Amino acid sequence: MEEEQEGPDWELFDGTRGEATPSSKEQERLAWATIDQYGICRKPTFKGGFSRLIAAAKRGDLAEQYTLGFVWAEALGFEQDLEKAAYWYRMAAERQFAPAQCNLAFLYHNGLGVERDTEKALALWAAASQQGHASAQLALGERLVSGLGLDPRQKDMEKGMKLIRQAGENGLASAHVVLGELYEHKCIPLLSEEKALACYKAAAEMEFPPAIGHVGRCYLYGIGTEKDEARAVALLQAAVDGGDAWAMEILATCYEEGVGVQADPARAIKLYKRAMRLGGRLISQVRLGFMYIRGRGAEKDRATGVRLIVSASRQGNLLAKFLHGWLCEEGQMLERDMEQALDLFRQCADGGNELAQYRLAQLHLSRNNIEDALVLLTRASENGSNEARYQLGTLYCEGRVVPKDCHKAAALFKQGADCGHAECLWSLGRMLLVGEGVERDNAMKGVALIQQAADLALPGAQADLGFIYEQGVLVTADPAKSAELYLGAAEKGFAPAMHNLAEILLTGAAGRPDPAQAVHWLRLAIGLGYGRAAAKLALMYRYGDGVPVDLTSAAELFLMAADHGDHGVLNELGSMYAAGTGVDRDAKKAVELFQRAAVMGDAIGAYNLGASYVTAIGVPSDSAHAVVHMRRSAALGYTHADGLIAALFRPIGT
Repeated sequence: MEEEQEGPDWELFDGTRGEATPSSKEQERLAWATIDQYGICRKPTFKGGFSRLIAAAKRGDLAEQYTLGFVWAEALGFEQDLEKAAYWYRMAAERQFAPAQCNLAFLYHNGLGVERDTEKALALWAAASQQGHASAQLALGERLVSGLGLDPRQKDMEKGMKLIRQAGENGLASAHVVLGELYEHKCIPLLSEEKALACYKAAAEMEFPPAIGHVGRCYLYGIGTEKDEARAVALLQAAVDGGDAWAMEILATCYEEGVGVQADPARAIKLYKRAMRLGGRLISQVRLGFMYIRGRGAEKDRATGVRLIVSASRQGNLLAKFLHGWLCEEGQMLERDMEQALDLFRQCADGGNELAQYRLAQLHLSRNNIEDALVLLTRASENGSNEARYQLGTLYCEGRVVPKDCHKAAALFKQGADCGHAECLWSLGRMLLVGEGVERDNAMKGVALIQQAADLALPGAQADLGFIYEQGVLVTADPAKSAELYLGAAEKGFAPAMHNLAEILLTGAAGRPDPAQAVHWLRLAIGLGYGRAAAKLALMYRYGDGVPVDLTSAAELFLMAADHGDHGVLNELGSMYAAGTGVDRDAKKAVELFQRAAVMGDAIGAYNLGASYVTAIGVPSDSAHAVVHMRRSAALGYTHADGLIAALFRPIGT
């Protein structure tokens, strides 16, 4: 190490620095001041200056020794040499020069240019910390809090927090940010989003761009404060102006999605690109790739989009892996490869990505692999997937593939509702309304949650709220508002709302009757396979309700309704076959339809089936069968059945 060391190549020197050590501004200022003092950054004097710097370092000048280590570590214009960096840092560190101790500790901790030695790293950081060196206090504090790379017995949360606070008090802005992140992300006891925001603000007041970005993010998402999107955007822009790559990514997302600003996909793309150039997170590359695929903010360029996503996937980004898997599954931009898709989804799921866990669960459900699907849905729910919470809650509500458990369902829906998830708000609201799986006497809260879901334009919630106002359930009946809500859901393609809107239009409950519009919405709902709409229109044609009588169309629509699962029309259709109304008379077909209606619990269908055995129409006369079906009809609430039973058992001549 005593040989003459060559200086940097001026032609390669561009003023940029590497990532070998996390030097603070103070340390960088010291190094750059020394570099400037020796004229190393000026072409005419850099060779002589570098020789004089080496000579001073060899004489034992601490600042010069530290600066030489800095130059070699940060690859300032020439190939990085961490062994030389460690040598010169060590020369100054042995004489208790705190900046050198701090940077040498980093090299030992990560095994860069020296053999990895955690004990030496901790000792060096501790020595520098005792001298009040803020960067060392932060570095040591972070390791003690997290236990990263330490023996578990060395982890010391209290001591680590104290050191991080000292670093902040000693003027290190990044220490305030680290402390804020610990408070925010539940890494320490007594977590508090308000304390996190206070820490970020303390660093922001020191004009630290990453901290300004953090404060903007807090206002954007309501972390420790009320949401204020306009203020958030202004702060994020200030952080962007300061060169913070993470703020660029968040602000780009705002412009992409139109949050706090008018949507501007082209500007979003510029910010994502700038963040990538500054070494930002891979998520910028992923989002940029997805924008190219969709053609948002730039001409559609699927090839570039796929290349960016696949590249990020291979670098380990979980969202990129998920999208890579999706591309393989869809087979639109990459050759369809379901095995690779599943492998990528599994990698993401194992890494804790809730999107992949949820998607894998869907694939397992489609293959009736219920056990694996439930495990994945549970993991995705625990990792914050509101879609998984909604689906898992729905499965517990229905009790088809898992034992019914309304309490579990309500708990899952509440987790999603607390995050503002529309389907969870709607589902929890419905449970509160009927008192299922929750404490009773919360019906008004249920209406309020359904209202929130409707405000988020969820068609099912709009339809439910329309029904609430139509029937006056816990609110003053308001047919006009009901029709407005039904219309909002109907325009989104929600068939039940189309049916209910048609009912209101037919009766004129919210204005003048409009049978033509009613028929229009019913036909749209029928096209979507909604059996009740077909049944309603069939009844209109049979009895001339708002339309001319058309028995043939009525029969066709009754058949369609039955095929789409509306079993309430089976009895009506059977009566038409029995009488030959709109169809060729067919007594056997009529009995078959009565039988289907009776099996589905239709009281009148059971009555007509019993009557068929009495009159021997479509079946042989059989009093015993007649009584069985009449009793079933009576049990289902049809009182006329009691009279026929009495007649069957009346003695002859009475």
